[in-house]
Amino acid sequence: GESLRIAVKRLLKASAKNRIVFLVSDGLPFLSDGDIDILDNDLRQAIEEARQQKMVILGFGFTEGLRAFLGDDFCHVKSWNDLKVFCEKKMNITQNQKRSIAPR
Repeated sequence: GESLRIAVKRLLKASAKNRIVFLVSDGLPFLSDGDIDILDNDLRQAIEEARQQKMVILGFGFTEGLRAFLGDDFCHVKSWNDLKVFCEKKMNITQNQKRSIAPR
């Protein structure tokens, strides 16, 4: 959670229309010697805080670890094609969202 909060804080200082955070994880919290439930709850809270700031959070991992936190915004990368398909899908969603809110 702490690393995500640092990234969000830095992104909020940037002048940008869109802000995307890419989480890459092995599925274990950095402080894995601590209480996992506390660390998991902290990450959930950090993700929610980031989304409230209009951040797009996308996760990539080599295990399913982040899926519990990000749902459809997570890609379990088993091959480069998994990553390609995921990114294409997310880009398509983003383009469709832009079209639906664009002034007519």
